[in-house]
Amino acid sequence: MGHDVIESRERGADPGDRLLLEWAVAEDRILVTMDKDFGDFIFVEKARHSGMVRLPDVSAEKRIELMDKILRSRSRELSERAILYVILDIFSRYVVGWMVAYRESAHLAKRLIEQTVERQQIEPGKLTLHADRGSSMTSKPVAFLLAELGVTKTHSRPHVSNDDPYSESQFKTLKYRPEFPERFGSYQDARGFCGEFFPWYNHEHHHSGLGFLTPSEVHFGQATKRQERRALVLRSAFEKNPERFVRGLPTPPALPEQVWINKPRAAAALSDSEALGAVIGQIDNSSQKNGFHNCPISNAKQSGRDLPMGQNQVMEDFVQ
Repeated sequence: MGHDVIESRERGADPGDRLLLEWAVAEDRILVTMDKDFGDFIFVEKARHSGMVRLPDVSAEKRIELMDKILRSRSRELSERAILYVILDIFSRYVVGWMVAYRESAHLAKRLIEQTVERQQIEPGKLTLHADRGSSMTSKPVAFLLAELGVTKTHSRPHVSNDDPYSESQFKTLKYRPEFPERFGSYQDARGFCGEFFPWYNHEHHHSGLGFLTPSEVHFGQATKRQERRALVLRSAFEKNPERFVRGLPTPPALPEQVWINKPRAAAALSDSEALGAVIGQIDNSSQKNGFHNCPISNAKQSGRDLPMGQNQVMEDFVQ
């Protein structure tokens, strides 16, 4: 049927039912078993799971026949589902990494994060990664990776779906594009759409939250020069026709000084400049290549759209 199937014995010695269930949840896998203990864990103890199929104790041939029937009846849901991962710099709104995958997976999330951190040349201790509470982002493999990379992790508050307004805004822009279809024809269609959308979003989309600059201009330290050129154009227009500007000399929209997700009360009590100074003070005067971020970013690096495919293509995932 072409589905991604792994036998538990491929992961070594039997670690026990509970660890097998945790592993299945971490990789968002449907557990197929004959053991009734898993049903007790899921339905009696309310353990987390990504789905379970319990086969009756019949011959191997009969079990294969039953699984074939189940997969065929659910083939559309299993084959046409796609998950979009996005890593967004919330200050510049620049998408530094993205990936379309068949399913949510701790392994794929780990790989995307690892390659994005390497590509952006982020030093240990300079980055905080905020994510939702999905199974892949709260998994042990991702937690261990972030600890190894020196990346601080935070998660959205429980039962608060809009805890990250920056990510929500980016996804709204994606879904409200005129060419966004009601339904993608295939997994490859979804990848193709994203391959065109994210370069447009990073390099052509003039963001209202960035003073109508593009995310790439802010991310790579070009914002100040762009603002200065805009100010000259506005001044020239004002000097030629001052009567058109009833409010006086126009100025370009202001650039953001700082961004927060769940701003701490102590910082909220400060003015923007005071709060920004407090944050910068906590960075131990680390070098900033572009003057905007709390972590060094290479201005020579572009987005991940040119990142080569990885060697392990079992899932045919697409990392950008």
